[in-house]
Amino acid sequence: MSSTIPRVGFPAEIWLHVCNFLDSFDLAALAQVSIEFHMNLQKEVYLAAMRDDNTHIVSRSAATGNLATLQRIASHGADMNKIYPANAPQHLKDWFKWQEEWNSREAPNGQGVEVALSKACFATPLHLAAKGGHYDTVRWLLDQHSVDLEMPARFLCQCIPPGTYPVPTYRLIGQAVPAWTPLHIAICHHKVSVARLLLSSGASSRSVSVGHTSPKYPRFNQVFDRAWEGLNPTKYRGPAVAVSALQSAAYSGNEPIIKELVQCMGVDADEVVVESGATPLYYALTVHNELSVALLRRLGANPERSFTLDRIGIHYDNAFEYALAMEKTDPTLNVLELFSSKVATDIFKFTSNVAKSNAARYLFSEPGGAWYCPSGTEGKIVSRLRQSLLTARSEYWDQDYHTPLAPGLNKMMPDILWDTIAQHEPHFAPLDQEILDCFLIACQCSFPALETSTLERFLYTSKIHLQKVVDLHVGSKVIEYAYDTDLSGTQSSVHSDMDAKDDRSEATTCTIGMLALHATVAAFEPRPFLIDEGSNEALVRNAKWLITKGASPTVTPGIDLKWSPLLHFFDTITKTWDRDCVTNAFQGGTLAEALANMIKVLGEGGGWFPLGENDEGTMFSTVLACHTALKAVLPTSSGQRRGEAIAEARNVIESCMPPKVFEAWKSLSQ
Repeated sequence: MSSTIPRVGFPAEIWLHVCNFLDSFDLAALAQVSIEFHMNLQKEVYLAAMRDDNTHIVSRSAATGNLATLQRIASHGADMNKIYPANAPQHLKDWFKWQEEWNSREAPNGQGVEVALSKACFATPLHLAAKGGHYDTVRWLLDQHSVDLEMPARFLCQCIPPGTYPVPTYRLIGQAVPAWTPLHIAICHHKVSVARLLLSSGASSRSVSVGHTSPKYPRFNQVFDRAWEGLNPTKYRGPAVAVSALQSAAYSGNEPIIKELVQCMGVDADEVVVESGATPLYYALTVHNELSVALLRRLGANPERSFTLDRIGIHYDNAFEYALAMEKTDPTLNVLELFSSKVATDIFKFTSNVAKSNAARYLFSEPGGAWYCPSGTEGKIVSRLRQSLLTARSEYWDQDYHTPLAPGLNKMMPDILWDTIAQHEPHFAPLDQEILDCFLIACQCSFPALETSTLERFLYTSKIHLQKVVDLHVGSKVIEYAYDTDLSGTQSSVHSDMDAKDDRSEATTCTIGMLALHATVAAFEPRPFLIDEGSNEALVRNAKWLITKGASPTVTPGIDLKWSPLLHFFDTITKTWDRDCVTNAFQGGTLAEALANMIKVLGEGGGWFPLGENDEGTMFSTVLACHTALKAVLPTSSGQRRGEAIAEARNVIESCMPPKVFEAWKSLSQ
């Protein structure tokens, strides 16, 4: 029976002539028809690829480690030191599509997207071979072609060093992605043998990032620059972050290279490329890499080194503070996924359910990690939790408002508190004072607020009882909220009854619950423009929670009435609040509502009667203070702005007054 498959009977010359009319892709397909075609047309395939600038054959061969094909295309003139388009990762394609839909444009043209991505994603053959760990291919490129070891590549990894961008936005995030040298690509993909080969061949370990101002950087096509500016790194105006090989190794958790650099090459474990930059320890904490953190600490990394983001002004005093700030970030999400439409709406709430990392836990659990000796304290060793809570309060961090610590404290508080208790030694600051101060400060954290469940766990772990009577220092900076974040001038707010001195004549007593309410009220913000409208409402929630747990806004006989939380609140309003904070402020209505709610919570808890219901004198003093305060900030005169909000706030306050209080109130209003 004869075969039904036709024989190819044309002479080779005819097929070679046909090749002149085929593009490189069709010619490559023809060469795969038979062994004969493959042998006869092989040269034509490579020549056509060079003629049509078909870069796929180069990039694919380098990426897969197909050294034979790479050698053949190189013999036909392919440049092994050239930057070629690289395949865009799927998350970039998804983000790119989302960005265009967000801008309400028509669905982007598929071909246009591919061209735009090819401009943004690029690499040399050395990058691609290093990423795949193809040692022989890398060796051949180094030996035969003397390729440049410091050329840039983009989007071959998802590494975003700390400090790359101030506030990532959906339009600019693509610009912020750095370009990397082959050494970084090998390190972050854990190709240890290739990384060592590159280091031994002279690759710079001092800098593995390439700025877009470098002459080695490819120029972005101006047409696509205007159409797809979100991908163009030349438009990025954030800080240019220089990264070392050790920082890359810490970020990616490449322990063999960390050891190679520090132990064999003598690199400082705290190496920074720029002054005040992030040390390798900060890089490891950014991605919550516990193993890298532990290794760097064993190699001598200092967690007390500070870190300042250049040109942004965000400052971290130490790695402990940074570790808490990073607890609000999920390291499993790359930077583009982090700001996709699913999570961009509320970054703080988004991370609330992310499990705490062991990297931050490791730092605090190290021997001595929970206690330290800050400068200016004359050798006094204090708890790190106290300073972390001070830093978490809005009055401190609103200047650097991209780094709130409260979300991290919500996750880590019980663990840090356990470490604080376990690591305490007799020559440290008194433990009971430190813990009580920490609780009072925690009650003042309002944006992002510490959750009441966190405060509850604090009480449980510390065994603090809100009804416990303690001795009070009236001049406490913690309670008055007139503190200095430098611990050198900060006094403890309380002494326990065990530490009371018999010769201290001015001491008085009160309950811990009353102190906590006073501290909470003292943190109430009267500013006309708040970073978060809910910050004062968070304090209201704290006050309400404290009362439900047994705290009372009443004071014990003999104590100065200014310690009554409600009376103190009214006096503070009268003496310090701007008279226009409600009537002329952008958020005046919100402030009026929060003010009324705080008065309601404290009043319903017994605050109208600081010394009990039988003492009408102190009750009247409280009502008079309320009348004076509300007259100042919630005026009833006609024609005022926020009139409805003011009327509603006054109604809320009056509706919760007990009969005796309301009667006294009406007598003052006549």
